[in-house]
Amino acid sequence: LLAEEIRRPVHFEAASFDCGGIQKDGFTIDGPATLAEYARVHEANLARLADEQAFLRNQGVQAVVSDVASFPLRVAHALGIPGIAVGNFSWEDIYAPLVVENRSYEKMLEEIASEYRLATKAIRL
Repeated sequence: LLAEEIRRPVHFEAASFDCGGIQKDGFTIDGPATLAEYARVHEANLARLADEQAFLRNQGVQAVVSDVASFPLRVAHALGIPGIAVGNFSWEDIYAPLVVENRSYEKMLEEIASEYRLATKAIRL
């Protein structure tokens, strides 16, 4: 779709910055497993922050659009370029009720929220 709609050369670089929800079945999120996996992903993200900044800088990236991971917004903010969140939810919204039952992840949830607050613009679908 994007290749058809964007009328100039664009380079897409695949990367993963969140884990979504770990599901027990087609309808049920496994809260403890999801939070534990996101904590692992979050630590990996923080460890590669400088590498992500260098990559974007070297590529001459002028804006970051994220559907709907919060970490890319942190990277964009650190570089002083626009960071745009696109989605109909945030992981903060999804994880908040899980954290109520797993309070040891409250700091992580706040870090997700702080990354979303770094967005230059949020587009809700």
